[in-house]
Amino acid sequence: MAAFFDGKNIVLIAAEAELESRSERFLMASMQMRRPPEQCIVFCTTVESITAAHNITAKAVALVGDSTAHQLATADLLLSPTGFAELTIYGLRRLFAGHGEGFMNLSKKKSEDDERDTKPVEQATIEPDR
Repeated sequence: MAAFFDGKNIVLIAAEAELESRSERFLMASMQMRRPPEQCIVFCTTVESITAAHNITAKAVALVGDSTAHQLATADLLLSPTGFAELTIYGLRRLFAGHGEGFMNLSKKKSEDDERDTKPVEQATIEPDR
């Protein structure tokens, strides 16, 4: 797994964070990485983690081990115990194939965000109740 990360994209959520559920932990991790959850992948080994990942719209890659492939069938990608050795960036990007060409392109997202920030904001008037 270390081959996929440069050290800057690793987020640790400690138990002391007092988050109540796995979904909250995964959501907190996506926020700390400044990535929308639908652009995140959760690597997991349990059905509960797959469900939590899907609850926040993240993709779930499950490693078969303690749980069987049948139990982990709802994952977006299943890997055998030696599957991490066979995992490629291309394989991970295929999880997002239906989202369009610019989906994972950070430079495109940044320019779209900049355009949104420069648009004038319309003022709303709230009239008091009579």
